[in-house]
Amino acid sequence: IFGVYGGRYPAGLPPDDDGPLYLQHHDLAFWTEEVKAPAMFYVGYNEVRRTSGSQTIDELASEITAAAAAEPERPIVIDLRNNGGGDNNTYGPLRRAAETVAHGNPGGVTLITGRGTFSAAGNFVTDLLVGPEKAGIRLAGEAPGGGLNIYGDVDVVTLPASQIVVLVSARYHEKAPGDTRLALPPDVPAEV
Repeated sequence: IFGVYGGRYPAGLPPDDDGPLYLQHHDLAFWTEEVKAPAMFYVGYNEVRRTSGSQTIDELASEITAAAAAEPERPIVIDLRNNGGGDNNTYGPLRRAAETVAHGNPGGVTLITGRGTFSAAGNFVTDLLVGPEKAGIRLAGEAPGGGLNIYGDVDVVTLPASQIVVLVSARYHEKAPGDTRLALPPDVPAEV
């Protein structure tokens, strides 16, 4: 399974570079494509990291704001269905780019999430949807697999008697204080 899925837990269909966009480029943390029909600027955001190949998250953010400035009516779609998380400290530039586009064009940013969207990817979604520009950002797909406020940042612990390795969450990420919802419901539900 891990050979087919590139080391990730299977939450859907295996990667397919000739298939639909969300199945392509699973080997990249993030990537983009200008889609003609329906017109959109597509961002595959597969892992919360600072770099993807030779591109940095800052460069990705600049590419998104430039695409939105060049064609303000063309929606920006950020697909997180294959994103199981990563480093919370890296998505700031992408978050600011999405908020900037949403501020200038309310409804012009759509996040696509699914049951495999969790950990730092869930934090990214929560930050956007409870942040100041939340009214300008739509959520499509399934509810993210992670909650609004979650435990994360695991410590690896080897149990002394059995030598079983377990991951223990070491930090609580409270992104939506007082919000007890287990997940963010999509504005446009789309089941697998």
